[in-house]
Amino acid sequence: MICRKTAVPVTKITISTSKKLYFTLNTRGMHQYFDIVSTLVAIILGLTMVCISNSTAEAQSTDQQMRYAVQGDSVYIYHIRSIQPGQGFNIYRKDEGESGFTKLNDAPIRGITYAAELPSVLGLDIYNQIQRNIDAESEKDMFFTLRSNSVAGRLYTFVYPEVAQALGRLYIDSTVEVGERVTYKIEFVNDLGEPQGDPIIQEFNINRYIPEPPENLTVKNEGYSVTVKWEYPKMGADDDKVIRFNLYRQYPETEQVELINDDIIIRRSNISSYQERFQTEELGREMRYFISAIDITGQPGPPSEKVTHYIKDDIPPSVVSPVNAEYIDNKIEITWPVSPETDLEGYYVYKSQDIRQGYKKLNSVPVAPLETIFRDSSITEGNRYFYKITAVDNAGNESPKSAAAMRHIADSEAPVTPSDLELSVTDDKRIRLDWNLSPRAEDLSRFIVLRSRLGTDNSESYTQLTGRGFIQNTFEDVGEADQGFAEGAFYRYGIVAADSSRNFSDTTFAKIQVPDLTPPQKPSFVRADNDDGIRVNVSWNNTGSGDAVGYIAYRQPLDSSVTKIKELPISENSFRHEKVTIGKKYRYGISVVDSVGNESEPAFSDTVLVRDYDPPRSVRNVTVNSTESNEDGYRINWEPVVAQDLMGYKVYYSNISTGVYKPVTDNTIDETSFKDSNGEVGRWYRVVAVDVSGNESKPSNPVKAE
Repeated sequence: MICRKTAVPVTKITISTSKKLYFTLNTRGMHQYFDIVSTLVAIILGLTMVCISNSTAEAQSTDQQMRYAVQGDSVYIYHIRSIQPGQGFNIYRKDEGESGFTKLNDAPIRGITYAAELPSVLGLDIYNQIQRNIDAESEKDMFFTLRSNSVAGRLYTFVYPEVAQALGRLYIDSTVEVGERVTYKIEFVNDLGEPQGDPIIQEFNINRYIPEPPENLTVKNEGYSVTVKWEYPKMGADDDKVIRFNLYRQYPETEQVELINDDIIIRRSNISSYQERFQTEELGREMRYFISAIDITGQPGPPSEKVTHYIKDDIPPSVVSPVNAEYIDNKIEITWPVSPETDLEGYYVYKSQDIRQGYKKLNSVPVAPLETIFRDSSITEGNRYFYKITAVDNAGNESPKSAAAMRHIADSEAPVTPSDLELSVTDDKRIRLDWNLSPRAEDLSRFIVLRSRLGTDNSESYTQLTGRGFIQNTFEDVGEADQGFAEGAFYRYGIVAADSSRNFSDTTFAKIQVPDLTPPQKPSFVRADNDDGIRVNVSWNNTGSGDAVGYIAYRQPLDSSVTKIKELPISENSFRHEKVTIGKKYRYGISVVDSVGNESEPAFSDTVLVRDYDPPRSVRNVTVNSTESNEDGYRINWEPVVAQDLMGYKVYYSNISTGVYKPVTDNTIDETSFKDSNGEVGRWYRVVAVDVSGNESKPSNPVKAE
């Protein structure tokens, strides 16, 4: 029979007291996840066995599995089939060259029947560890979990031979020779010893596998947490039998060796790098560490190289709290409670005049652990001092600084008043302040810059422009809400000096007007209306500029240039212009003038025609005479109309006296006579007078051409 082994990737399986495998090890209801469990079983084994017999009659199902390992002169034969209490198996062996199988056991090999047998069969150490890892509440729960078709039962089958024996999954063959090629057959039987189900048949070359020692062992610690890392070859096609690792420590003084890991460290098929983290109770000493690989019989392989590691103490003491500071007898006395650290060396005291930064250590030698008091005499009236305490241990680890304790030494003397305050406007339209302070006090803490925009009534409301820590003798103001300044407005500034004791000097004031370089805003509309040919009424909307003081009115005849005609105060937004000529067209413009003489561009109205609505009198004495040759038409004559705004006359004709009259020509006629070259007998004529406003008189009486 030929057996083929196919490697199967193994996912990470970790068992520890802090992370229980509830989803795999607590198997209540796990029968409904049989497919998932079957896959995980293959992962635990690390390989899938496919056996092909030379005889088709001996062909076996590919899902039956068997595994072996050598310990001493015995061969451990495992199977992973779940069997019920009372059931068992018989095992047979066929040596190379033999034609038949020989039965190795006298009676069927069965596991324990009752859950109460588990502690005695497994031993209390193994029993307690498994119970803790699978979170079993009772012996019955644990027995059911291991017996059922679960990852937990199959995993512990190979971790501890005792579990395999308790579950009826192990036979130890002490009659086989290492190096032989043999075939094993496992036949499953019921409680009456009768065969049931398909047997498992597997051919093996019985070889002794000695686990390789782990390599590249490294150790480091962060406080009480120690991390050990090592490397071990990935599982290959050849089953090397290694299932887990043991981590040991050895005390250099006594050579005593102790097992560190309380729980199993599983070997995984798809990785070669491992690490284990555990807690130590001993800091500041040397310890040796090494790793051994354990096979499925529980046999350890050669240990790794031993690594000596100094477990350094890098854990700082806890923060000291609370810290108090009192002013007593011209000294500041700082006190704090005793630190509870057992390896405490003492305390350091730090001092600053800024709560946020600049702390300096006051003592180079730590204050003794029980002397929780420090007196500082290097102080000056008017200053504020902040103190912080740290604890330091014998390894030199220093705790974080405590919360600050503050003490202020009162000062009642105010700084001198700032002088020589000068204000100027910069090229980028900021207001610059410069001043002097002499003498400059040592405890000067800041200058306070104030600004007020003066109203028309010189009212003052100040805004503070500087904050804490501003101690320069110059300041540039970017304007109200950082938006600049109103041109032409007046601003008043004040400077106050303050010390660390909140004493304030008198205020020095200065005033400045912001230059006005921008013309005011012109009106958005201007309107000009003809008033019956007598005058033009001009009106406009108010300007939006706050510093406007007046308006200038302009007029432009349609055929001439713009001329200034009037100045008006800011309170007016209309006027009447009576110097107009009937029949002419004009545009009117309004500009705005501010308080410093800046004038806006004028805003112009639409063109307005000056006209009246009174027509001239009717034309009289209209006559129609034929020309010397009637072929040349007829001449119409009439009496002149006397009117100051007369522009001319228009002649109309019609074929009947009461019909619709049409103009003989589109243009007005300057004379009192007109020749109609197209005139003919029977045509009727009328004449009207037209003034410069376009008003036409009533038509004259109709006259017929004869």
